[in-house]
Amino acid sequence: MRPRTGAQRSVKPQEVIFPAHPDKGRTSTKALRYRTGAPLSKDALRDLDRVYKTRWPCNENPIKALIAVGFDRNLDRGMTTTTSRGTDGRRARLEQREQALRDEVAVCQPTTSAQLTKAVARFARTKRACNEERAAIDAVPQDKGARMPSGAEPLVKNLMLLMYNALALLLAQSPIEQVQAMTVHRVYELLLGRTMLACLEPQRTTLWIDPVPNTSERHLQAELVRLFDEKTLTLRGQPLHLRLRDPPCGTRPLRVSS
Repeated sequence: MRPRTGAQRSVKPQEVIFPAHPDKGRTSTKALRYRTGAPLSKDALRDLDRVYKTRWPCNENPIKALIAVGFDRNLDRGMTTTTSRGTDGRRARLEQREQALRDEVAVCQPTTSAQLTKAVARFARTKRACNEERAAIDAVPQDKGARMPSGAEPLVKNLMLLMYNALALLLAQSPIEQVQAMTVHRVYELLLGRTMLACLEPQRTTLWIDPVPNTSERHLQAELVRLFDEKTLTLRGQPLHLRLRDPPCGTRPLRVSS
């Protein structure tokens, strides 16, 4: 099996069918489907499987990190039911068997009536067995959740990766190295997962965020608030501002107004 693409000079998204077992050469009967948005050279095509599998953890792990801190999980896989991959394999093998039978019938040229009778009986037995197998396959319930090409899962993953990239770029703007190296989970602990009080005003919305109990981490929390607040966020068309609430009594002297 050879990798195949669309026109090599096309700038449109392409599909590359890559053998699952390249070491088997033409005897490989299984393949993986990759999508690419740019033309690939022959050398890039030969190395596509290794590059993809190397880079995949860099995409999948951030998605898992986002899910772990409450960004919810995608349920698109369970919305479309279908048969299992084992059943799909049975159907594919059956179709190959039926095609082999048709090919055998096409080239059969018996010279005597006895040969014709024997061939017809053999073909009828095979055809009857194929029909029974197809009926058994059709009776298998479609109760397996599947990820469909037309579903929302690719969009969800792309949006989550874009969100992860935007967060990484935001953290990189901080002069504090601890903030630059923060994981999604760490940002969630210090900011996104904290209790907030929303104050709705005529021209803006202000989120008052509870400070973290550990005083040694408050400068990190304040830096996150500063980074997010400088992005000029909006909510329903109105400016959204982030502010830290005063720490509870006992952790900071009270401010007494005159």
